[in-house]
Amino acid sequence: MQEEGVSADELTLKRLAQMYKKADEAVPFPEPPESFSFYAQKLKQKSKEQSPAEEA
Repeated sequence: MQEEGVSADELTLKRLAQMYKKADEAVPFPEPPESFSFYAQKLKQKSKEQSPAEEA
């Protein structure tokens, strides 16, 4: 991914790390330390801040 210039968010890195572990492979990058829900909430909040507010 890095060779292609793609940056992954922490939630994606957490998921990838879990897939590597499940396949009994070494994780080739530092695994984010927090839980999935922490990163999902963080990503959701970031998304809310970037999208325009809906008008009623």
